[in-house]
Amino acid sequence: MKFSKESRCQFFSSAALAASLVFTGTLLPATAAGPSVYGKQLVQTIDVPPDALAKFAFFQASNKGGGTGLLVDSEDWRAPEQKFATSGNPYTLVVKVQGTVVADGDATTIWQTGWSQDGSTRYGRLPAIGTTGAKAGQAFSGQATAGPTSFKDDSTYSPVVGLVKASNLRIQSVQVEVWSGIGKSSWLEKLFAGLPLLTGLVFLGLAIWWRRR
Repeated sequence: MKFSKESRCQFFSSAALAASLVFTGTLLPATAAGPSVYGKQLVQTIDVPPDALAKFAFFQASNKGGGTGLLVDSEDWRAPEQKFATSGNPYTLVVKVQGTVVADGDATTIWQTGWSQDGSTRYGRLPAIGTTGAKAGQAFSGQATAGPTSFKDDSTYSPVVGLVKASNLRIQSVQVEVWSGIGKSSWLEKLFAGLPLLTGLVFLGLAIWWRRR
């Protein structure tokens, strides 16, 4: 069976388009992160104390917060200092929030985390933690991370969590997890990591087939 020159061009154009979609990530579905993806070892679990939760509530009620970038107004809480070794790099802070929806509708909280040393803090903004279309009185729980951080030297740092903004949610508990090391990849991440190699093999096979015709 022979193909016309026009048909062969259309075939290779379609193959190139499919490959480009893979490389640009258009075909990747959004996946929810499980605890295993945050790190190799859970170093510490910290419960934000009641007095800090009260400050969060006052900050929320005063309608403060918002802004853009990392230089925003926030109500911060610093955990006790702890020594972190470079052998455990990278370190990841995970914020877990529990609360109750106040009124029907969307409920949203925005947080930032960081590492404090000698009065200076390096911040990272988290994706919003919230829900949509909730009912009044509905229980809520969610979590997010700003990603991993690596330290240049063994030193003492304080994990920091800061409330940037909250709406329509009565915050009842906040927990910070400290993870060490590189987290495990999900099966989807492993699958898509091998797609470039698979695509290359497909094109190699097509090239061999083309030359044999």
